[in-house]
Order: sequence, then structure tokens, then C-alpha cells
Amino acid sequence: MLEVYNSFRVKVTKVLRVIYLFRTEEDSAKYAKKLTELKLEAKENIRQSNKAIDQLIRKDLITTEMASSLFNDYSNVNDMIKKLITVAELLYNNNDTILES
Repeated sequence: MLEVYNSFRVKVTKVLRVIYLFRTEEDSAKYAKKLTELKLEAKENIRQSNKAIDQLIRKDLITTEMASSLFNDYSNVNDMIKKLITVAELLYNNNDTILES
């Protein structure tokens, strides 16, 4: 269970690091592309989390209550990642990604 929450921390840290580089490096296009990839990855992770949580339940490693909490936390982390990236794009990108959507 601790490994799952550590993976949440790693994901958020990775996004924050790329946002920092996007803001500070001269080749921001490279990091803008990476942010787009991370945003898509966060959207796709919901399906993968369902499978992973199901496996933990089937192996009796977590209870259904724990699974519910874990799924909520997983959803919150992915939502936070998407919102952090959107804010970074708005603050540091030359074009408005909200209007382009």
C-alpha cells in the first residue's frame, strides 16, 4: 500500500519538475510537449488504476473500503496533475491552451 502512495508522490514530483524546466529553460517547446504527454498519461491512468486496485482486492491485500479510498486518492492525484499542467501552460506558454481546446 505504501508503494502505491509513493508512486503518487513520484508522479506529482515529476510533473512539478517538468513545469519548473518548462518555465526556466530556453527550449520550452521540448518541455511543453512533455507536459502534454503527462496530461494525456494522467487521463489514461484512470483505467489502469481500476485494474491495479482490482488486483489488490482479489489478492486480499486491501479491503473494499481501502480500495474506495485508494481510488479517490488516485483520482485526486490525476486531477491535480491535469490542473497543475493547465495552469503552467496558461502562465508560461505563449498561447492559450484553453481557447485552443
